[in-house]
Amino acid sequence: MKNIFIFIILILLISACSTEYSPEYEVAVKDEIVEMRNNSTTFTAAEISEMFLPIISFSIDNNPKRDSILLNNEQLVILLLSMTIHETNYLKSGLVSCENVLGIKKLKLRPSISLKTFEYNNNVKTTELAEFACFYSFADCYHNWITMITSNKKYEDFCKAETLPNAIFELAEIYATDPEYNSHIRGYAITISELFNLSKLMK
Repeated sequence: MKNIFIFIILILLISACSTEYSPEYEVAVKDEIVEMRNNSTTFTAAEISEMFLPIISFSIDNNPKRDSILLNNEQLVILLLSMTIHETNYLKSGLVSCENVLGIKKLKLRPSISLKTFEYNNNVKTTELAEFACFYSFADCYHNWITMITSNKKYEDFCKAETLPNAIFELAEIYATDPEYNSHIRGYAITISELFNLSKLMK
């Protein structure tokens, strides 16, 4: 009975998040991140999920291209939370300063920031200086990611994936050069799905 109650609460929370999001909310999140850095502490996966759930849900609900991705809202939220944690190293990366939480490389008509990053060539890890896109807000980042993914034919198999594990696999094949990217994102997704009592989504 308790599990059913938690599941219902999560569904209601996700469906209601678009009304909870506001620019002021993002400012509060950014203030928390600054405070975390000043105190040399690290957010947990649970804390990041709680902070970013309203932002991600708002972005999903307000992008018409979202319907081109077969994953349901719960699956897509878990995926984007997992990517946020991984791409920003628990919000400690310099990417966060330009509202880029998904490791999106430089885009046309967008300012960019140069940061060192790991790349893999023939499974050999190297450190390179790369240009990453800057966004106006975290919501803007998620919105652009959905638009970018659904507009690029390379991600057709990801968009057509019906399960979260399959979607993560198809995304990892294209999105990153890291041969372990699938394992990393899958691991975070398992953790987050357990937090939300939605472990079945990873089976």
